[in-house]
Amino acid sequence: MEIGSIGAIGEQAAASHRLGLKPRRGQSASQRQIGKSILVRYDLAKHAVTDTIPWPKNEEREFAGFQFSPDGKYMYLFGDDILVYETEKFTVVDRWLLSQPLQGGLGRFGFGFPESLYEEPGYYTGLFRMTDPVQNRRIMGVARVNLQAKSVDFYALGPDEPVGFTLAPDRKKGYGLKQRVGAYEFWTFDLEGHRVAGRTPFKGRPRMQLLTSTNGKLLYISGAGSTIDIYDAASLSFIRTVTLDSDMIDVLLVPAN
Repeated sequence: MEIGSIGAIGEQAAASHRLGLKPRRGQSASQRQIGKSILVRYDLAKHAVTDTIPWPKNEEREFAGFQFSPDGKYMYLFGDDILVYETEKFTVVDRWLLSQPLQGGLGRFGFGFPESLYEEPGYYTGLFRMTDPVQNRRIMGVARVNLQAKSVDFYALGPDEPVGFTLAPDRKKGYGLKQRVGAYEFWTFDLEGHRVAGRTPFKGRPRMQLLTSTNGKLLYISGAGSTIDIYDAASLSFIRTVTLDSDMIDVLLVPAN
């Protein structure tokens, strides 16, 4: 038995192939064994694995994060640095040394490359964290990264706090949840003014996931359990709760058209 997660190889190639990380599992009547993790290329038409891709320096990883260029020609494998593969034979053609500071006097750039329905293809907007080497404190800010150009536009917001980020459809705002038990907050990010526009306390719950509606007027909070709480994005006031028939693993938001 083999299980794993997969990701589309670019918008143009998504209908033909996907790439995935699979922990190899052997199974008998009396026992199961988990073998080494491998990167595989999966043919959606043939319903079969067609290629395996060697790990960098043959060093196996338990988890792998990767993204593809909008045209499907390149794959970006995330680690201490970013390795760039061409997607025909999956050989490394470039690398981005993000383990080194972006500028002199800065700490290491920590960024998760969050995917968003509302961002331009090839760009990633979200929060970054780094350590200020002068004052030895953790800070956070907003970054917009162009993977293909290997460029980063960023600005600091202040001390690091346990808050997430989701982009609004107009890309002028972002929203986040501060998830600290007893001190849950909505955060509103003004991306044009480079600032936190507001912090609003509310009655949260553990393990929340935040999504913005496709028209930007509503915020959806899901997570562990079978409910989705709906809030007004402008006032951050609670509207109603949607209750589903069973617990959710994840929520995927797609445009109506």
